[in-house]
Amino acid sequence: MSERLKQYYCEEEKFLDEYYDVATVASEIVNGDWQLDSDCNDQKRKNTAYSLSSGLLMELCFDAAAVYHEHGRFSSAQITLKSSKRSITIRVKLIDGKLVVEKNADNAIS
Repeated sequence: MSERLKQYYCEEEKFLDEYYDVATVASEIVNGDWQLDSDCNDQKRKNTAYSLSSGLLMELCFDAAAVYHEHGRFSSAQITLKSSKRSITIRVKLIDGKLVVEKNADNAIS
């Protein structure tokens, strides 16, 4: 059986409500450049989108996350982070009961 998309998150606070431990592991691979925001809301997203489009967003911010299940349970998550200068894709997998993180992409944005 292969992984199946369980949920796609566009709102950071909803992703963190269910997968905070996954996000914490993911944040470690970017050396704290992503600050988890459990209090994110529509106004913050609007401000972030404006800063991103204006080229003023220097810190990495949550863009989206896809959560995958296998055999009816969490198997991995792919998280996309963005700033005005970078776009990063991180994959967190559950392997032998442990969360393992890898950076799939780290691209400069010009």
